[in-house]
Amino acid sequence: MRHTTRTMTVAAAVVLLAGCAPQGGGTSTEASATDEDAGAAVTVETGETDAGTSLVGPDGLTLYIFTNDTDGTSTCNEGCVGTWPPFVVDTAATFEAGDDVTGELGMTERDDGTTQVTYDGMPLYYYASDAEPGDAAGEGIEDVWFVASPEGQTGAEPSDDGGAEPSPSYDYDY
Repeated sequence: MRHTTRTMTVAAAVVLLAGCAPQGGGTSTEASATDEDAGAAVTVETGETDAGTSLVGPDGLTLYIFTNDTDGTSTCNEGCVGTWPPFVVDTAATFEAGDDVTGELGMTERDDGTTQVTYDGMPLYYYASDAEPGDAAGEGIEDVWFVASPEGQTGAEPSDDGGAEPSPSYDYDY
């Protein structure tokens, strides 16, 4: 009887902890591929989104770049990551690029010590409000957040008023 009680206690604890885990759809502030086996290949592909063809993570959700990032260094830290979770992986991860992903996938260390995926040197992020593959609700926010294009992009072209305007072609050079 004692064995049954322990089993039931462990089972109850697992059920309670499972209820605390993020449910499907959308991303959490821990948007990552680290749940997979350490050193496992992380696939980055292209997908059709509300904003055109974009890079997508292993979960099929749209990936974004932040034009304030420079030299492969993320400048989205602390409060920013609640809305823009970085695409983080285990440091032993390897990458598999989808057919239309022609740029270089890499990694950069973040201020918090985690490892973020980069594309042609630009750190990649998710947008917390994107709930399913194809969503691109973060496109153009504050003229500094843009879908990550497989062709590479800085996300915006200068406008006449000094602000940034996304290009309709999404074909930018870093």
